[in-house]
Amino acid sequence: MRHVKLFLFSIMISFLITAGVAVITIVVMMFSVHTDSAHLTGLFGAVYFQSSPNESGNIVASAGINSVPRIAAIWVVVCAICLMASYAFAALKRYRDRLIEQKQ
Repeated sequence: MRHVKLFLFSIMISFLITAGVAVITIVVMMFSVHTDSAHLTGLFGAVYFQSSPNESGNIVASAGINSVPRIAAIWVVVCAICLMASYAFAALKRYRDRLIEQKQ
């Protein structure tokens, strides 16, 4: 049960981290455009931001996911790192508990 809990925790945290990094990347790209027309990609080409003027002189902007496999690859890497960190933390916590029991 403990392994399932650590695995689900790692999946959830890695999803939140990946989504947060993607959103922050899009926001940074939005505010780094100084021209009327631009097409920027970020996060290894996984997200994009595009702006262009329309007929009435307004600027039309769009942003989103450019490549789902790249987002998935980033998520897998972050998930693996979170899973390793969770297992390391759990192992250190068990080791600490054993040391406390031996001392008493």
